[in-house]
Amino acid sequence: MKILFICDELSYRGTPRYLLNCARIAKGAGMEARVWALEKGGPVEGELAQNGIPVAVEFSNISEIECFRPDIVHIHRCGAVSRRDTLILRAFKEKYGSRIIETSVFGLADLTWHSPIDVHAHISRWDLWRWRRYLRPFHQAGIYLPNCVDTEAIRPTPSDFRMRHGIPDDSILLGRIGKTDWKELSRAVVPAMEKAGNVFFATVDDYSDDCHATEAWPDTIKPRVIRIPVLKGSDELSAFYSACDATLNFSPIGESFGFVVAESMSCGTPCIAHSTPRSDNAQIEVASIACGGYPVRDAAAAEKTILDIAATPPTAERKVLCRRSIVERYSLSRHSSSLLKAYSVLVGSGRTKSDIERRYREAGFETCIPEQEIRNLFRSVMGGKPSLLDHIFMFLIHSLPNALRIQRNFLRRPLSDTAKKLQLR
Repeated sequence: MKILFICDELSYRGTPRYLLNCARIAKGAGMEARVWALEKGGPVEGELAQNGIPVAVEFSNISEIECFRPDIVHIHRCGAVSRRDTLILRAFKEKYGSRIIETSVFGLADLTWHSPIDVHAHISRWDLWRWRRYLRPFHQAGIYLPNCVDTEAIRPTPSDFRMRHGIPDDSILLGRIGKTDWKELSRAVVPAMEKAGNVFFATVDDYSDDCHATEAWPDTIKPRVIRIPVLKGSDELSAFYSACDATLNFSPIGESFGFVVAESMSCGTPCIAHSTPRSDNAQIEVASIACGGYPVRDAAAAEKTILDIAATPPTAERKVLCRRSIVERYSLSRHSSSLLKAYSVLVGSGRTKSDIERRYREAGFETCIPEQEIRNLFRSVMGGKPSLLDHIFMFLIHSLPNALRIQRNFLRRPLSDTAKKLQLR
């Protein structure tokens, strides 16, 4: 079987790293795998090459891509309509009969009737539930196919991080990495650090919307704030996560999965995850209380959680629970069989939505998530379940009219000359 993986770029963010894992799984199963980055390359390009997986970036090796004639095109993208993506995917389908599976990174909906995508794979249960709950009856075939973490590479690791930065062994270290709502995070961390003198805060500069936000924090706590440069590779990431007592996830748009949340938990470090029902909210799924995490409703609940941790650090049992919850749900070994099965089911299924979903259900895939499961997640958030206003905004933001508005905005974007040239000739 030939599989072509497509994404926009190959930086060290979650989406390209997930694509890397998928390509490695396919190649390891004896399939022919290639990768096409439509906009630019990046560090993951080198890792793909090390694994013997050919890579094309924009127009490089485009003739080889055309001659590849894939059985399956696996595209990783935000999920919303894209004229560029539609033109490319339709060309593969019409010329070579390729089947199309989309990893819907943000769970957005392509509501055009002519979408060439056969099945939308959602990387969290929250996304699939939201997609089904608010977009009926316009969605196409959808399944739950979670993101995966290389838990053998991202693991508890002895670290000299504290020693290098002068952090006492008996102190509490909070870590932050990824997109951040600094205003909300500051409301939690600053008062907690002012009340607890044993709390230190380490922030990674990369991927931050405002990596200088800590400069406005009170001078009394600045000596306990450590800013570190970009972390490269699984060893540096593992050492950072392992050095922390807990990590903080305050994403301004929530998480449709939460790669940094899962990586932290994979290292046995619980995550204080801010619940954001008005946007993406998968972080409370990945770092639920049952899995050893600390899902919190707001900054006040996060502050209280930090102070509780300062008084009583996470136990060894809790750290083991965090690690086990990720290994059992999202490890490569757990994910490999599901991914390969997803490919084989798609190749053997018919062309209609009903037939595709029936085949996936028969193969053991979930095509919808029970309402009660999501309600239980909401109830288990520390600081209280979502307010009535949260529920109203959740409905308005995730509803079909808003999805149509998002789609209209995407369709209004001009199709650039580069995008036109990216169509298969």
